[in-house]
Amino acid sequence: MDKIDIVNICARGWSLPFLVAMVRGESGRMSTLASALNCSRTASRDTLLHMLEHDLIQRHGGVGHPLRPEFTLTEKGRMLGNSLEPALPQMADDAMTLIRLKWSVPILVALDAPLRFNTLARALPQSTDRALSQTLGRLEGSDWVDRRGIQCNLSGREDW
Repeated sequence: MDKIDIVNICARGWSLPFLVAMVRGESGRMSTLASALNCSRTASRDTLLHMLEHDLIQRHGGVGHPLRPEFTLTEKGRMLGNSLEPALPQMADDAMTLIRLKWSVPILVALDAPLRFNTLARALPQSTDRALSQTLGRLEGSDWVDRRGIQCNLSGREDW
């Protein structure tokens, strides 16, 4: 999976928590996932549609009510969920809040080496300068990034 895939998948903040919940055996129904993760129905619907669009989940054929479909993980979704499963459940609540921000994961993925702000902005052309600046500020406030030559600072984190 390349950086562009990760950026696209994380465009919905609940995508990663939903994947991990489904890998752990949570039912693939919208209401069940929304309840388990304390997510609004609108956000869960939009997240499931987003995950369906990116081939992370598929409709569970022939089962359930047509207005309340059930979803299962695709192979791509299962691989990503299995790789994230050990890290996400151990995160503190503030860390999960940061992960659910739209640009947190794309920024962390782009920061495989120290970058200047303009270089980072060019690496994430879909974002605005304001969104990048605010997300970098929140990541820096939690010691996830270091602004001097903007670089990722996650090694040795207890909440990661």
